[in-house]
Amino acid sequence: MKAIILSAFVLLASMMPVDAVAQQSATTNFGVDRVLDGVKLKIGVGSLFVGANNNIFAGTSNYLYRSSDSGTTWVHLMNGLENKLPFNDVYAISATANGTMFLGSGADLFMSTDAGNSWQDIVLPNSSEPAAIALAARDSTVFVGTFFGKSIYRSHNCGSNWTQVFSTAGGFNAIMITPKGTVLAGTGNADPQGYTEGIYRSTDNGNSWSHADSGLIGEIGKIGDGTVDSNGNMVATGYNIQGLSCDSSTGVVYAATNGEGIFRSTDDGQIWTQVIGKTPMPMYASAVLAVGGKVWAAFHNDIGTGIAGDGGLYYSSDSGATWQDVDFIGKNVSCLYPYGKDSVLVGTDDGVYVVSSTTVTAVDEPTHNPNFTLSQNYPNPFNPSTTIRYSVQKRSLVTLSIYNVLGQSVKTLVNDVKAPGVYEASFDGASLPSGTYFYRLTAGDYSQTKKMVLLK
Repeated sequence: MKAIILSAFVLLASMMPVDAVAQQSATTNFGVDRVLDGVKLKIGVGSLFVGANNNIFAGTSNYLYRSSDSGTTWVHLMNGLENKLPFNDVYAISATANGTMFLGSGADLFMSTDAGNSWQDIVLPNSSEPAAIALAARDSTVFVGTFFGKSIYRSHNCGSNWTQVFSTAGGFNAIMITPKGTVLAGTGNADPQGYTEGIYRSTDNGNSWSHADSGLIGEIGKIGDGTVDSNGNMVATGYNIQGLSCDSSTGVVYAATNGEGIFRSTDDGQIWTQVIGKTPMPMYASAVLAVGGKVWAAFHNDIGTGIAGDGGLYYSSDSGATWQDVDFIGKNVSCLYPYGKDSVLVGTDDGVYVVSSTTVTAVDEPTHNPNFTLSQNYPNPFNPSTTIRYSVQKRSLVTLSIYNVLGQSVKTLVNDVKAPGVYEASFDGASLPSGTYFYRLTAGDYSQTKKMVLLK
């Protein structure tokens, strides 16, 4: 079953907007901002989702949390879930086009029609112990993959009715719908005596399924499986697929496997190739996310092997040819979800982050006209106010604006015609959460951006 995390912070990692940066050489930077203290809440994060009105949902080891203000404040959601989830764990969250939400747990499937405020228990046909931990929705259609139930269910009417469309010996960890409408479902090892399984594929909306494991490499069997060769060595017994994702801009599909890392398919999930980048990555992948030509790969510490320190998060800007370590080594990274421009929500054993990727040079180099200058704010870090100094060499319309990590304008400090001279502007962040912010000066053809940190 998917690894569920037992304790957590909820953190946000950040970067400046692409259009605010002088791009002269290819370097990817990352930053971090915390928005929810998971230590006090004693929660772990197993699933993430962004719903209507940019609401963030975090499925945790203590039911569900929702933020309507980019993570500044959170609401604990339990109505209809309390005492119904094994260990209170939430493994998957999704929604149809009309806003009906679905929640997958180690037990049943749940549905909400009021943005997660209350939940209704859904009894799937022919399944007494489903573990509905895989979800995918598009328009009014929902697919659910069950682990112990070892089946796939489909609803064509936003969850009002359900049909069992496929069953197999193994359980399902992951399910997705590609841009072409192909449904892919990845299995785990619910049948440990022979879990060859792998990935199943349907091109007719789930009516029929075929095995699509060409190119996959099997996971080594665990002690007790009875999977040994004539020399007594454990052998590869099957495939443990933890996550699936398709980049709509390239059509490339990615699979995260528990034991052999990341695989890639360029033919809509029929044939797979193991991704071996120049940067060595762990093999115990827990999730993968592909969007806009960028790929994020999440890894966890595999308790079964006793290997520690092999978790983390890796990033590729070239469809998996090369990878960059995003400095999450040693963390159990459990789930990923797209968030904002060039950003991704990352769930780990110590919380949730927003990690953004931007190709930049140094943020303190001006894009144009060195006769204008923008100095580093002081103090920095600051709490709650700071001063920004800039100089104007010729009469110009000057704009000085503050942005958050998603590129959203927080405040405009200056928007006026300035004569030549040196100026200072004060910024008060008392009403804002701690974190990384960016300030940008524009004057004529001059534009420069710098980073500052509000630390309360």
